[in-house]
Order: sequence, then C-alpha cells, then structure tokens
Amino acid sequence: MDVTIIKHGVPIKIEVTEKEYLDILRKWISLVIYNINNILSLIPVDWSPELRSEIISKAIKPFHYFLQEELERQYDVNKTLL
Repeated sequence: MDVTIIKHGVPIKIEVTEKEYLDILRKWISLVIYNINNILSLIPVDWSPELRSEIISKAIKPFHYFLQEELERQYDVNKTLL
C-alpha cells in the first residue's frame, strides 16, 4: 500500500507492506493503552468524565502523526529529499 507523508512541505510516497502498517498500528495501540493507564492514574477520580476524556484525548498522539514519525525513522526520509 502507498502511504504519503509530508516532510518540510514535500509529499513523499512510501510503499508500505500490510504487515509493516499493521505492526506500526499495533505499536501505536500499545502506546495509547499504556498512556491512558498512566494518565488515568494521575487524574483525580472526582473529576468529571468529560474533563477526564478531554485530558486523555489531548495527551494521545493521533495515529497519522505516529505513522509519519515511524515511517520517517524506518525509511530515512531525509535521503529522499536530497
């Protein structure tokens, strides 16, 4: 599958296998679960569910940002820009 990431305003198309994509997705899901557990341990239980949800949603990195960072790291995107 083709994934396009943007680096310094330049779109870069990267061919990613389904396995690579799913591995990155699994890693992101694991980090999300880990981060939610850590965040929940820090938020007082008497805070409203809405406020707790808002704090959690702002603390979790969206998948498309995580995907871009992982692909940049794995494929050394800086060489592509030269």
